[in-house]
Amino acid sequence: MINMGYQVSQGLQAWDTQNVLTYPCEGSTLVSYQLANEPPNPVPNRDLRTQPLGTSVIIMVKPGNEHNSTFASMIQVSNQKVVQLRSVVGGLSGQPSVVPNGVFYGAGSAYVAADAPLESSESYQVSMSGTNNGVPFTRNFVFTTGPAGMLGQ
Repeated sequence: MINMGYQVSQGLQAWDTQNVLTYPCEGSTLVSYQLANEPPNPVPNRDLRTQPLGTSVIIMVKPGNEHNSTFASMIQVSNQKVVQLRSVVGGLSGQPSVVPNGVFYGAGSAYVAADAPLESSESYQVSMSGTNNGVPFTRNFVFTTGPAGMLGQ
């Protein structure tokens, strides 16, 4: 759960125009290794109760900017096994979102998900590149999934 509340007198927190944010990001731990049930289902023609996805990597640029992913990969660190990723959803180049609230309709946010659950308590290296308002960017980071049976998994 994310609490998006803020004090009106303080305004929303802003970040640099050229910055590209991700979650997970470098050093994230206890990240959910699978998406087993998500109402409403964000993946057409796939029952997440019987065929869950793995972790999603969310990509965001400053509101008003346009994001375009040109490359994304994920590798399990312990054995260098390549993780199969689904197509990017959102951004300029991604597949259109089917999320009813339209969170990923904007050109400034996107996500890419592992096509199958990841291993629990394992580290994964993500590499991605693209453009933020036409300016090239790259991101390389490692995150670690939580243990099996962790709440929400």
